[in-house]
Amino acid sequence: MVFYILKNRLPEATDAKTWAQFILSSQNTVAHESVNGFAVCTSFIGIAREPGKENPLVFETLVTGNGSRTVAGQYCSWQDAEAGHRIIVQELGQQQVDNSREEE
Repeated sequence: MVFYILKNRLPEATDAKTWAQFILSSQNTVAHESVNGFAVCTSFIGIAREPGKENPLVFETLVTGNGSRTVAGQYCSWQDAEAGHRIIVQELGQQQVDNSREEE
């Protein structure tokens, strides 16, 4: 595993101790909101599980609700994480629209 911290919203490789201190003391949330009974949270996790990858996936979106927890997206940059979060929120919102149409 490779550990990262954020500097001006850009991932920078570091050691495990520095990563842990950063994660505990920093605001790592990119976006968080509720949609149709689901919580959607996109955060900087700062851990790359695939060492050596040029663009490590150090951000992820979790969707929780209805007793489940799903990683819905992983990203290599703050900007990609923001965009991915918006897409997931839109998809969950669209599901509500589609479900209400089926009930008509």
